[in-house]
Amino acid sequence: MKKILLLGLLLVVIASGALAQDAQRQMVFDPDTTFLVTDLGIVLLYPEDWVYDTSDGIQFAENNKDLAAELDDSDETQALGYQVNFTGYPVEIFGLDEGSDVDDIADLVVGLAELEVFERFDFPVMSYRGVAISGVDPSGQEGIAVVWIQNDFMILYRMGMPKGAELTADAFFTFGYLIGAMRPMVEVEFTETAEVDWQGGFTMDYPEDWVAGETTSGYFVGEFEDDVENAESVTAPSEGMTVFFQTMTLEDLGLDKDGDAWDVFDFLLALDMYDEMTHVNEHIIFDSLAISMRSVSVDNQVPVILVVGVYENEVFAIGAKAPDADSMELLAPILLTMLQSAEFME
Repeated sequence: MKKILLLGLLLVVIASGALAQDAQRQMVFDPDTTFLVTDLGIVLLYPEDWVYDTSDGIQFAENNKDLAAELDDSDETQALGYQVNFTGYPVEIFGLDEGSDVDDIADLVVGLAELEVFERFDFPVMSYRGVAISGVDPSGQEGIAVVWIQNDFMILYRMGMPKGAELTADAFFTFGYLIGAMRPMVEVEFTETAEVDWQGGFTMDYPEDWVAGETTSGYFVGEFEDDVENAESVTAPSEGMTVFFQTMTLEDLGLDKDGDAWDVFDFLLALDMYDEMTHVNEHIIFDSLAISMRSVSVDNQVPVILVVGVYENEVFAIGAKAPDADSMELLAPILLTMLQSAEFME
């Protein structure tokens, strides 16, 4: 059975941006229409002439006959064309131990589906740390999927091959495009880009009507310039939504030189600056593990999101704050969009 190096093909698509195709690869179908997953706040793409069903997750197929084949309970019936499935479940229903992560979820998916795995590796999905898996199920259908945890939900995004068909480089290329095209649902336009002088410089997109600037200890973007004065303090109240980027060394925090994002996260917990942390998620930012959490500051009850990671032994911290809980619900997908856009300058 033919095996293809999935990682390289997916990286080509993610790095190349929208519909910029490798000269040797072709899309196996044209995902040109948006689909809003409102419960999870995600925008997907799918081909306009395909059909779909939302009775159990979201099942896309090339035609009604293929859709029926994917929805029935029989392993004997398979679609004759390509199919794509998007499903989300609360992590708690899997009965995993506290501290379980996306690797444990991926193990569970492989076991339940009885997959023969071709390849498996970490891969970013909207900056979240996902696990990509290619393989074949007991019925002989080959496919590729990525699983990640987002705000206490396990999400599985899968593309299945036509009946009897093997995975091809073009199929991998197409699935990579689907992953790269996913984005958070936001109500603002992103037309501005900040350039941050860190580790050779990186860029990060932000909303068109926000302001950007630099303080003595970091960089910020936000709705109002008046919030610049308090930008450096994640716990200080603000008039609008603000995002702040700061760096420090592991030594500054009293951490070992081999410390990672979880060590920095544990350091934050020990400060007792925040009430109970929720929505603790793993990310891949700057090709490194990062950890995010949501909370409120103990003193001022300011809603905050913190994202911390380590790149080349230097800690990066991204803090986002909002004036109230409703504003934080608007800020969360904006911050996720910003994280997804972050990339080093060439």
